[in-house]
Amino acid sequence: CTRFFENDTIITADIPVDYFSGKANMDKALEFIDNDRVANAGQRKPFFLYYADTLVHEPNQVPDDYIKQERIDQYLVQGWDGMRALRFQKMKDLGIIPASLAFPARDGGIPDWNNEDDPAWNRFMEQVTTAPYNETWRVNTVAELKRTLAKKMAVYTGMLEYFDGQVGRLVTKLKDVGEFDNTVFIYFSDNGGDAREWDFIDRDYMYRRGVDNSYENIGRRGSFVSNGPGWAQVTNTALLGNKASMAEGGIRAPFVISYVNGNINASSTSTAFATVKDVAATVLEYAGVTHPIGTGVTPDWNSCTGTYNQATDICPMSGKSLIGLFEGTVQNIHRDEPVGFELFGLPNRALFLEDDTALWKIRQVGLFGLGLRVGEPWHLHNLTLDPSEATDLSLTNVEQLKKMVAMYEEYDKAVGIIPANAPRKSDVAVGGDAIYTVAMTNYGPESDTFTLTCRSEWTCTLSSATDELIAAPIALDAGESVDVNITVTVPTGGGGMSNTTQVTAVAAERREFSTITTVVTRAAEEVVTPPDDGDDDNGGIGGMSMNLLILLLAMFGFKSIRRRA
Repeated sequence: CTRFFENDTIITADIPVDYFSGKANMDKALEFIDNDRVANAGQRKPFFLYYADTLVHEPNQVPDDYIKQERIDQYLVQGWDGMRALRFQKMKDLGIIPASLAFPARDGGIPDWNNEDDPAWNRFMEQVTTAPYNETWRVNTVAELKRTLAKKMAVYTGMLEYFDGQVGRLVTKLKDVGEFDNTVFIYFSDNGGDAREWDFIDRDYMYRRGVDNSYENIGRRGSFVSNGPGWAQVTNTALLGNKASMAEGGIRAPFVISYVNGNINASSTSTAFATVKDVAATVLEYAGVTHPIGTGVTPDWNSCTGTYNQATDICPMSGKSLIGLFEGTVQNIHRDEPVGFELFGLPNRALFLEDDTALWKIRQVGLFGLGLRVGEPWHLHNLTLDPSEATDLSLTNVEQLKKMVAMYEEYDKAVGIIPANAPRKSDVAVGGDAIYTVAMTNYGPESDTFTLTCRSEWTCTLSSATDELIAAPIALDAGESVDVNITVTVPTGGGGMSNTTQVTAVAAERREFSTITTVVTRAAEEVVTPPDDGDDDNGGIGGMSMNLLILLLAMFGFKSIRRRA
């Protein structure tokens, strides 16, 4: 169930049947504005409203009036292939992407919408037809699944329409009180489209919770659906990757600014590089507030603590004001300045450099999001010509690559990135065993027993810390933990293949404290592993043969996880 808080207090009042958080959040925002005017006796006082609604995020739910049949029909006829093609052409027509850009191929694993015999549909069908999870979906054919997927996207679009309507309420309020012309609106998304399929990935939880994702109930109370990879690629049309990846599909998002009393070059667009870090500096300049240390400076974390107890403790802002771009007085704000990013402590990182020739980008995304190697080399892209990141220039523009890799290393040192313990290599060859040790914990308030099952296309066994096979349920007191070994056998002839293994621990009494852990294993393309002789010329991890690459994609309820040979 969802809990709502106000001022760190759980709101315990009964929620009405027609309650919808998308409306309640704006109700509260408008209440803030009214209360502020009352507190200031109607006098005009500056205010700052940060409105981050949970609409357009799973679970996809919206009032029935916004689930429109014409949208379902359109998505069913066009599918994700047709919708992506339409959007791609529209983006060219609007000048958002280069006219010469080639249409990117469908992402791997996504079926051809118009071919119901495409083997890629098998994975989707297995998720919704296997008992007992079929009770959640009630889908029997690919045609029925496509109808369900079309409605999922129609609900998502309805959520966006609903959100726009709520923003309209805010505009009306500001006009009514005479503050609209003097208000700066900044609107942007926090990331690219999300390809995760929580309604499929966490289907055991959905089933135990009694979720009803039947066609009739999708988008209503009691359903839980997300977009999934097919529609995410539509959302990220022309871009590579999805949310949580340092590819452009994960981090490039639209940004809209409106300010009637400002000198904004209305109805214009800009291709200048800018980042979320620039928003705070922009707000400060509009408000006439000077940062005590300064903006546009890369922080030295050795000289500031960021505790804000006194001015000398405040770190400088690395972002810059965007007002010059809005007013057309400058063409760029980060020219010749490297801007680095990193996510999750994994090899999921990027650095941008805008110069007088192009906007350059280097990136490594590892296994996360795109199924690539943890030890992959840096990739170099010219985003001015190739926002799809389809052409890797790392081998043809070596000097540019080396320069930017050195810049990233400086950024790494400046901000103090601490990498996660992703393995660099392994001594488990093709046909060998990969063994993971997880700490299984009873997070419930009382003693319980847990039945462990292992689901994997490769051979998977579970054993105790003493290597005894686990067959019977495990009894644990509240808060007690026990180590469990997950052994995944890499099949002979499986070189270059990857496999996902899921282990569920189902609680007998308090099923809400059941847990799931997921590990992804990739077999080597070669059996022999040469010694690691350091970094290669391409800025990668080194010239080694990766026997086993492991990524902890998801961990729910397990306290820790580690791999051993």
